[in-house]
Amino acid sequence: RSCAIYLAIRQSLGEPDPFRLRYRQEMIEAVGLVVRQRLVGEDLPIFLRHWAEEHVPAEDRLRFAAAAEAQLHALHEGNFARFRLRPSEFEAWFENRRFGIP
Repeated sequence: RSCAIYLAIRQSLGEPDPFRLRYRQEMIEAVGLVVRQRLVGEDLPIFLRHWAEEHVPAEDRLRFAAAAEAQLHALHEGNFARFRLRPSEFEAWFENRRFGIP
């Protein structure tokens, strides 16, 4: 019975995204920098594109920047630790994002 449940859960999760696995460390670094520098609003995509130019191969830069921006928009109290952020760093950035402070 537990084997059947395990298989059902595994199938529902699907396979991991190879792109995200390939750039896992870079994603942690880029998202961490955005949060620590408290970047919000229009500064986000600009910073991420420039950062990707220096750290990601040309063919993957736009996709990386879009994926990083999506990660930032999905960032919340329950998942910020995966980016090696301190609670105080996340809270300060989140307040900026919430109130639109550049």
